[in-house]
Amino acid sequence: SSNTVYVNNTAAGSDGLFVSKSGTSNPTTSSGNVVFLGSVPITITVKDGAGTVIENAQTGVFRSSDKSELINEDTNASGVVSGSYSGSTPAEVIVRIRKGSTGTTKYLNYSSVQNISTSGLSLDVTLVEDPNNAT
Repeated sequence: SSNTVYVNNTAAGSDGLFVSKSGTSNPTTSSGNVVFLGSVPITITVKDGAGTVIENAQTGVFRSSDKSELINEDTNASGVVSGSYSGSTPAEVIVRIRKGSTGTTKYLNYSSVQNISTSGLSLDVTLVEDPNNAT
């Protein structure tokens, strides 16, 4: 069955009404502004051209709007870096990945613009070996 709830928010100025939610579905409103707070996952998997995971690839995720840092970590032994995002969605982000440590295979830097949706961001990246920068 359907439930209807009426909320009278008389806050003024920068005050607002905040409704926490879980999952990815948003309640609907007939009028007004409502901010829904929730956290969505960010998962990035980094591999090479042969499909082998790349450990210790430096991975950064930054919001396009203000360049705030959401993730700045190295990939784990499974080639994965993960985090979460709790801002409004969709949210445009810049993803940057590099791997060029001395003594290991070096790769061309990766950069792309992605969108965090109401279900988060899941991205598989294939890095290309740098032919001009051998180990």
